[in-house]
Parts: sequence; C-alpha cells; structure tokens
Amino acid sequence: MARQKVSVKQVVSRAGAVELLESLIRGLESGAIVVGEVDGSLQLSVADELDVELKGKVKRSKAKVSLSISWQQEADVPATRAEAVVPA
Repeated sequence: MARQKVSVKQVVSRAGAVELLESLIRGLESGAIVVGEVDGSLQLSVADELDVELKGKVKRSKAKVSLSISWQQEADVPATRAEAVVPA
C-alpha cells in the first residue's frame, strides 16, 4: 500500500480541542476517521483492536499531552484521500 499522510497543526481554544477530540471519538465509534482540512483529507478505516499510548509531561513552563492510536490496516480496505471534509 502506498504511503499517504496528512498533518494538521493549529492553535485552538480548550473548547475547540474538546470538539476535535469528540470528532475523533465519533470516528472511532463509527469505524472511520477523517483527518485533514478542506484542502485535503485522509479517511481511515479503524480496526477493532487498537494500540493506544497516552503520555503527559511538563518541561519548564510547557505542559504536553500526547495521544497515539495505531492499528494494522486490513489489506482490502485502503485509506482514501478526499478533497473536502464533511462536517459531522
């Protein structure tokens, strides 16, 4: 399978971060996550078994929480690129 990658980095309010995480939760529940913005996105089919890693740290005056979710992609279900994200 060809490598496909989309990255989104932005400054948001706490409420905006909550909306982003709620969208991620809805995608996990439905089995399909859309990552990206209007100019390009990637739709991922989510497996039933996931590797989840949650990290937290404080360094000087900056606190950070990282969440990593990964899974084995089924060979017959490729990730697809989309040109627009449909709001949930």
